[in-house]
Amino acid sequence: MFRVGDFSRLTRVTIKTLRHYDRLGLLVPSFVDPASRYRHYSARQVERLHRIRALLDVGFSLEQIATILHRGTGRGRLRHLLEQRRGELAARMEEDARRLAEIDASLRELIERPPPTPRAVVRAVPPMRVAARRARVADLDEGAEALFEAVEADALAARARLPGPPLLLYHDRDYRESGADVEAAVPVRPDARTAGRSRIRTLPGHTAAA
Repeated sequence: MFRVGDFSRLTRVTIKTLRHYDRLGLLVPSFVDPASRYRHYSARQVERLHRIRALLDVGFSLEQIATILHRGTGRGRLRHLLEQRRGELAARMEEDARRLAEIDASLRELIERPPPTPRAVVRAVPPMRVAARRARVADLDEGAEALFEAVEADALAARARLPGPPLLLYHDRDYRESGADVEAAVPVRPDARTAGRSRIRTLPGHTAAA
């Protein structure tokens, strides 16, 4: 058995990350000392942790990894998931290649004929269904992190999390490092109705310029 600090050094995974995996039920300590509350991990859990990190490296979300680990996957199912992920990455590469071509075209235009004014790209951002938690936090960084951990856990437990980056919404008129009114949100399935103590709502679509 390894105490959490020793297990962290052995696996090169931070204690903070191990605690996060514990909260999500991905890697629960083998033993917790009832007196000291120290977490202990077994050597057999190194393989499970390596599998979690390997699935993260190829782009699976923590919700998808939880499903894979909890339900178990045979070789056929794992192959299907990897092929599906490969298709997603290939589509993203095609999109990135298109963007690179646009950048190259813009660079050629700048060299040949510098534009008199900057060009703005206007794009429509569609509505997004999210699970969210809002609070006024004493410290922006620590408070936002706590909100994100809570809403991620709620979305994972409800099996509603969709791939995509989380959002931090600022409800104050000015930027604040302390006493900020912020809302942490993560994308969820369109049919999601509940997610623990997190609020399910739809962020309206809008037009944005970049």
